[in-house]
Amino acid sequence: MVTETLRLYPEPPILIRRALESDVLPRANNLDNSVQEPVKVIKGTDFFLSCWNIHRSPALWEDPEVFDPERWRKPTPKHLVDAYNAGRSGEGDQRHWKGYTPDLSTLYPNELHADYAYVPFGAGPRKCLGDQFALMESVVMLAVVFRRFEFELTGKHDPLSAVDSDIGTPLPPPRTKWTRRVPHPVLIGHAASLTPY
Repeated sequence: MVTETLRLYPEPPILIRRALESDVLPRANNLDNSVQEPVKVIKGTDFFLSCWNIHRSPALWEDPEVFDPERWRKPTPKHLVDAYNAGRSGEGDQRHWKGYTPDLSTLYPNELHADYAYVPFGAGPRKCLGDQFALMESVVMLAVVFRRFEFELTGKHDPLSAVDSDIGTPLPPPRTKWTRRVPHPVLIGHAASLTPY
């Protein structure tokens, strides 16, 4: 659930990098699946990489606007990988996109598993050093909150619209009803005193 939330709502939504030397970027895909020509980059050029757009690209993700935590249990469909790589065999292209491949030996997917289609913490040597800690901290925090409260949305909520939704906007705050859970009767003894509600 945390991984899928970070895909749809990466924080930060953009990464900023600077080219330390001149280079040529490989061909990129447009939303209509046409392929751009390679782009020459001049030393010192600043890049604004939109994680928001990468994570919601229909060229990289099946049903990209849908919140689907189960997508992380299966590889990227072959038709998406093939469509993305179509027309990319020209001169200057160094490699093809491989799509997402689940790796059950790690706790959470990262940029390598998704071949850089999932970069909520950046990638490479400038990647966030605390990514695994932040993910584990999120899971523990959610477990504590969900153990103690039940939630109900009471305001407007349209996950596809940043304008028509109360969620994700600083003012007004998200409209939710929080109800404190009643401790289970078995826990009302010694164990309940160790973890106060």
